[in-house]
Amino acid sequence: MARAGLDVPWEFRLTHAGGFDSDITIAISSNYYDIFEYQGMHPNPSDETSDGRFVYLTFSPPKTGDVFTTSLDTYVQPGSQVGRHAVAEALVHGLVVARVDYSTLLFP
Repeated sequence: MARAGLDVPWEFRLTHAGGFDSDITIAISSNYYDIFEYQGMHPNPSDETSDGRFVYLTFSPPKTGDVFTTSLDTYVQPGSQVGRHAVAEALVHGLVVARVDYSTLLFP
């Protein structure tokens, strides 16, 4: 839940026992981020593409460990009055290995 002009932190965390041996792609509903202004993503993706339905962000795997995390620093655009529903999926070797549905509600 948020209001126009307020920060909305976003984090995607993926855990895989034994670590990751290839790139990780996150697919996010393409219209979800229309209500936000971006301050930065950490780490940044090595590649981005879109098919109109999803934005695909591809990341190199972490060098060590079983957890991959990326975070996005955003705030709600001052003129945004309507929230959004989204889907985020993690793809490894082109296969969906995790999916989450979520919504952001905006209040006046």
